[in-house]
Parts: sequence; C-alpha cells; structure tokens
Amino acid sequence: MASLPASPRAIPWHRRLEARVAASITLIAGIALLAMLGAAGEVLTRYSLNRSADSLIAARQAFSQLVATRALSAAKEARLIVELPVFRDALANLDTAADAPTMNQMAEDYCSKLGANLCVVSDGRGVWLDRPRIGPHGIRLIEPLASIVADARNGVGASRLVTIDRDLFLVASEPARFGREILGTFTVGFRLDDVVARELASVTHCEVSLVCRGNRICGSSLPSAARAALDSVLAGGRNVLGARDAGPALRQIGQAAYVGGVYTLAAQAPEGAELVLLQDWLPTQRALRQIQISLAALSALMFAVAICGGVVFSRRTTLPLRNLAHAADKIATGEWSERVPVHGPAEARMMAEAFNRMTVAVRQHEDQLRQAQKMEAVGRFAGGVAHDFNNLLTAMLGYADLLSDSLPAGDARRSQIAEIEKAGRSAASLTKDLLAFSRS
Repeated sequence: MASLPASPRAIPWHRRLEARVAASITLIAGIALLAMLGAAGEVLTRYSLNRSADSLIAARQAFSQLVATRALSAAKEARLIVELPVFRDALANLDTAADAPTMNQMAEDYCSKLGANLCVVSDGRGVWLDRPRIGPHGIRLIEPLASIVADARNGVGASRLVTIDRDLFLVASEPARFGREILGTFTVGFRLDDVVARELASVTHCEVSLVCRGNRICGSSLPSAARAALDSVLAGGRNVLGARDAGPALRQIGQAAYVGGVYTLAAQAPEGAELVLLQDWLPTQRALRQIQISLAALSALMFAVAICGGVVFSRRTTLPLRNLAHAADKIATGEWSERVPVHGPAEARMMAEAFNRMTVAVRQHEDQLRQAQKMEAVGRFAGGVAHDFNNLLTAMLGYADLLSDSLPAGDARRSQIAEIEKAGRSAASLTKDLLAFSRS
C-alpha cells in the first residue's frame, strides 16, 4: 500500500487565509473609505456653499439696510440745510440768487461741511442757481437729477440712486419752504465709489462691487488684481456671473474662486446698475482640505487597524487548523499519543475534542483489526495443517483397515490395529474441529 504524502511544512503566504483576509479587507475597506471621503467632501462642500449662500443673502439684506440708512441720512442732512435761515434768505433774495459765484461758493461750502461730492441749488421754478463740476472734465447733471429735483420742487423730498457721468451717486433732494411757498431746492449727492464699497464690505463681511451701466465697475472693495479679473469677466457679458437675483453660486474669477451672486442694486436703481457680492472661497477650501486630510488620516488609521485585526483574527482562526494538521501528521507516522491542543474559540475546542475522540476510536478499531488479522492468519494456518494432517490420517486409517483385513480372526494383533484405528479417528475428529475454526 502506497504511503500518503505528508502535509506541507509551510504554506506560501499568498495562499494563506491571512493573505486573503488582508486582500479582502483592503478591497472592501478601500472602496468604503474612498466612498466615505468622497461623500464627506461632497456634503461638506454643499454645506459650506449653503452657509456662504446664507451669508451672501444676509450681506444683501445688510447692504439694502445700509443704503436705506445712508439715503435717510442724506435726506436729513439736506433737510437741515434747507431749514437754515441763511439758505432760505439767499433763495428769497433775488439779487443773491442771481449771483452765480455766490451760489456756487455757498453750495461748495455746504458740500465741504457735509462731506458730499455733489450739491445743487435750484429756485422755485427748478432753475439751477449754481454750476457744480465733478472731475476734471465736468459733468452733465441736468438729465439724471431732473426728476428728483422736480419732486422736491413739488414739495416732496426724495432720495435715490442715479448714474452721473458713468459714476453711481446716492442723491437726496429737499424743498426749501417759506410757509407754503417753495423757495427752491437743495440736492446733495454722495458718490458710491471704492471707499464706500470698502465700508460696506467691512459691515457685510464680503467683497462688494457696484456695477454701473456698460458693465463698468463704479466701486469695489476687491484688491486691484481681483478687480481687474472681475473687469475681464464682466467684459464677457452681463450674464457671465449668472442671472440677476438667481442666488449665490461658486464662480471662478481670475485665479481665485468666489461664492458670489448678482443682485438688484435698489428698488429704483438706474438701468444697468447692479450689486455684485463675492465671498472668498479660499478659506473654506483650506478648511475643507484640512477636514479631508483629517478624515483621510483617520481612515488610514481605521484601515490599518482593520487589516491588523483581520490578520490577527484569521491567524487565531487558522491556528486550530494548523494544530489539527500537525497532529494528523504525527498520528499518520504512528504516534497515537499525539493530541490536538484544546484551546481557542468554542468551535475550535469542539473540533479539537472531536478529533481527539476520533483518534482514540481509530486506535481502538486498528487494534481490533490487527487482532482480527492475527486470528485470520492463525485460522488459515490451522486449516492448512488440518488438511495436511487429515490427508495423513486418511492414509494411516486406510492401511490399518487393510492390515486388519489381512490378519486371521482371533489374531492378537487385530486388537492392536483396532487401537491404532481408534486413535486415528480421534485425530480425524480433531482435524474437523481445526477446519471448523479456520472457516469461522
């Protein structure tokens, strides 16, 4: 009978259960962690965008309140001027009102005291009594201010945003009364330029840009490089930054990313005037990147722990199997005293105890088999001896019968031959017993 091959002493690492567990954990955990990082990044980005959108909406409301506050303040300042006796006397005195240099000087003095960029004085008929100039080339003021001066001349103070010479102004006009008579009007204007945009940005906590007719930036709190980039973007068309009042979105302006939106500047803003609010996305990007790095580090740690735990678990699982294989090899060489250590999980202990019981039972059955084989060999030997001895007895009994028949009756030797035949028949009975034993 050929001998069975022995179990290999060392299993290649790539064929072990630990390697397969490690590979499975690597695949499953890797996919799960990548999905988690992607989902976390998407959720965080969406949350940050929503927060930025809420901030821009709040900034839009704050801007509207600031503009309303400034308009109210401008109207109060204009009302203070028209209530001055000196101002009303100047309008009531026809000679003074007709003196353009005097009226220009008075208007400039009031502008200087109010910190305004524009002051216009008109009489009760709406005729301008001064000739204000803004900038090196002067401006045409009549058309943009005509409606607001007309409202004041009709006794209704008004304030609104107007575009003058491609610049944006917050203008307030108030009537000067003497009793029920309208003596004239006083109009004050404040340019909404970079200085105002920076002040608004400090309050709204985002970058403020005021866009006038022709997609021109009237005022902005952006640095020069970012402002130039925004100018380039606006040169591509009004809808490049999105539809007006469509809500904030992530936009690329130059080399920087901003969460921004385009809004209506005011309820009665001039045509083409818009408000662009931008919030730098870089700090949020850095925070998101830091969160992603932290999540990646935590994921890597969890991944390493999972692999180590999986390998340790698989080794603890395969240790009883290795012990079982070792004991089986020992028993195969005839060391029946070898036993599988009973330790580890309940299933492993149950398997070890069952194997040890099986070893004892197999040893008992092998002893019984060997005993049976010995008895079978003895039986075959006894049968062979019985056959041979029976053949000899047959010859002996036959010759004894012949010898007895050849002697005369009463011969004394016939009794001796009878004894020989009796002994032969006894021996034949014994051989029958041996044959019966060999066949059992």
